[in-house]
Amino acid sequence: MKYNIKVENSFGRTMRDIVLSNRNLTEKDVVKLLNNNLGSVTESPYKLENMGEAVQLFMQEYDKEAKIGFVVDADVDGHTSSALLYLFLKESNYPLDKIQIFHHEGKMHGLGDEKLFKQIKKSDVEFLIIADAGTNDEKQLKELMNLNKRILILDHHIKEKDTNMKEIYKNQIGELIFVLVNNQLGEYCKDFSGVGVCWKFLTALLQKEWVHHDIVAIGNIADMMNINNDLELRALINKGLDNVTNPFFKAFLEDAGIENPTPMDISFNLANYINGVIRFGKTEDKVNLFRALIGEQEEFTYKPRKSKNNPNPTEQIETLQQHMVRKSKSIKQSQDKKKKDCVKLCKQYIDDNNIDENKVIVVIDKDMKMVDKRITGLIATNLVDIYKKPVVLLSYSSKQDKYTGSMRGYGTESFKKLLEATEIIKVIGHDNSAGVEVQKKDIPRLIKRINKVMEDVELKEPAIDIDTVLDLKEVSFKQMNDVLDLSMLFNSFCPKPQFLIKDKEINLKDIRNPYPTLLAFELDGIQFKKEYCSGAFKSEFLCEEETKNIFGRPDIVIDEMVVEIGYDDFKKQPCFLLKSAKTHVKEKNDKKKNKNIPF
Repeated sequence: MKYNIKVENSFGRTMRDIVLSNRNLTEKDVVKLLNNNLGSVTESPYKLENMGEAVQLFMQEYDKEAKIGFVVDADVDGHTSSALLYLFLKESNYPLDKIQIFHHEGKMHGLGDEKLFKQIKKSDVEFLIIADAGTNDEKQLKELMNLNKRILILDHHIKEKDTNMKEIYKNQIGELIFVLVNNQLGEYCKDFSGVGVCWKFLTALLQKEWVHHDIVAIGNIADMMNINNDLELRALINKGLDNVTNPFFKAFLEDAGIENPTPMDISFNLANYINGVIRFGKTEDKVNLFRALIGEQEEFTYKPRKSKNNPNPTEQIETLQQHMVRKSKSIKQSQDKKKKDCVKLCKQYIDDNNIDENKVIVVIDKDMKMVDKRITGLIATNLVDIYKKPVVLLSYSSKQDKYTGSMRGYGTESFKKLLEATEIIKVIGHDNSAGVEVQKKDIPRLIKRINKVMEDVELKEPAIDIDTVLDLKEVSFKQMNDVLDLSMLFNSFCPKPQFLIKDKEINLKDIRNPYPTLLAFELDGIQFKKEYCSGAFKSEFLCEEETKNIFGRPDIVIDEMVVEIGYDDFKKQPCFLLKSAKTHVKEKNDKKKNKNIPF
């Protein structure tokens, strides 16, 4: 493993000071970023392009009590965006029988879903609101306007190409029929996601701060926005997570045992489960997920599984929100199992065809038997972890008569630019994580073109960022708590601190293994834990292959380990969470065996 150790010599410096300095932050910045007083940092919503016209269009249709349609985009940001707007209508006593909700069947976006688009065209909806999507759907938007449907778009996605589509349209009598509000078209609130733009719109509409800050916070975090880059957005996040009132989010956090949620809790827990339902759930599950978000009420009965402690379980009553929390966990398990099966099939294909000899792993699923299209991105990510190379994953789409899928980069600054240089791959998304399309006629020359582009490209193994190397004798619980106090700051753009600890010894008898997915031990009075520990990690860490023929319990030398700071609820004190490690069995001559233990 390669490390990028940011501070080599930590002598005389506290852990908190090192962590802040490595992120170019000061204590004054911390005070600003943890502020939840929105009034002190709020920008006028009218600084967003076309906001005045958007309010005018909305009120024009609201006063008519028009039949309103919502396109619920297929991710957490899309769901929270539509939920926020729906709740405004509900709480202002708008007739709910005049509202129609449109859901995508798969992980589609905007009006690009042909089936959904046909439903909208055939519907009697007069006023269509598209949140977190729609900016690039020029052809479909013009078609809907020709059907006399009025449209409001509240989006944050970059306009992909210059078109003749205007941002505002009026009909012959001067009524507004189309308005686009997109924060990427101006200079303000550029780090807000779709739900953030919706919140600014509602604030403009009411001429005061709109509520439901928790919905806004969770949508922005889940969409991986740079939440530390805008003090108004940061205050929204703080205020929202400090007071979670949405019944579905509350039910999820209670079930997960999370009392004081941080942005990382949302990213790696709640968002993953919601996305699992959106990607992998049935239509009924997606409808119920949105209903749970907007606070609808319904009771469900279910019978828990038998267990040793409860061999004859009785039926229980649960709310819609509790029902969807349980369903989301079940759907996530099914998704994870399907992902594992797909990765296994792809790996067999790669090995059988010697694809690993190339710089890029290209999987072409011509018969649509290896890849589940709902989770191509997740499968591609796993293949990157296995082969340590960029991955292009494609499967045939009979409807479109072309190959579509996902790519994930590795060891390059922008894999997207390299793929685009082939001139036959269309890439839609970020530099190293995006969707891809290839015409059927170009498939025979695809690998040759990729190999040509990659010919002189050197893939560099990404280094793990390490804040500093720790001497455990100089670490105190106070210092660890001081870093834990910064937990609200950490997100995708401001990563959690990681530390390196070297050359420690421990005897096998001192390592606790109370249940299969936990590894725990103590060094210098500090608890170390590996939660959700895989069998492979445990076997490698404990050097089981080397110790099986050794009598007694030998010492294990921990050459190095990467850790984060966590909290031990049982001991009520900070602990270290183990991320990766190198170990070997201590021998008389202490000959080290280089061995990387998987994450």
